[in-house]
Amino acid sequence: LIELLRAENDAILDPDRWTRELSTDGLSQDPRASSQFIERIILGRAARRRRERPACERLLTEARHYSGDNLAHRQEVDYERATTLLHCAAPSAMTTNPLNGQDVRSVISIAAQAVRSSDRLERPHARAQARCALALALVRSGQIEDSFAQLQLAEQIVQALPSQEAHRLAAPHHAPAAFV
Repeated sequence: LIELLRAENDAILDPDRWTRELSTDGLSQDPRASSQFIERIILGRAARRRRERPACERLLTEARHYSGDNLAHRQEVDYERATTLLHCAAPSAMTTNPLNGQDVRSVISIAAQAVRSSDRLERPHARAQARCALALALVRSGQIEDSFAQLQLAEQIVQALPSQEAHRLAAPHHAPAAFV
C-alpha cells in the first residue's frame, strides 16, 4: 500500500505522470478492508485522470464494498463518484450533454450526499471538497446561483482554518490544463 501511495503522490506532483496507469504488480497484498478501500480509491483516481470512467466506477464499487459502515469511507466514495461523473465527459459533449449522459438530479444527489456526510464528519477539507463538487454539478445543470452559494460556503470553511492549512487547501494543483 505504501508503494501505491508513493506512486499516486508522484503522479499528482508531476503532470507528465498524471495519466499513467498505477501498477499493483509486485506489491504485497494487504488483506485489511481499510487497505483494500484505499487501494481502490487510489486506482480509481488514476483511472479517472485517464478518463476511463467504467474502470473508475468499478473500482469505486469495490471501494464501497470495503467501506462497511464507515461514514468517512462512504463519504469519500460519494465524492469520488460525483467527481468522476463530472470530469469524465468528453470536452465536446460539455455543451450538449454537460453531465455525460447522467441524469442531472442523480449527479447532484450524489454530490449532495457527499456534502451531508462531510458535514457530519466535521472534516474541513472534505466539507470544502464536497461543496466544490456540488457547485460544479449545479453549474453543469444551470443552477448558477445555488452553485455560487456552495462556493461561498466552501470559501468560508477554508477561511476558518489556520492560515497554513487554508493556504494548502486553496493552492492550485499542478494538473495539466486538459484535466482541470
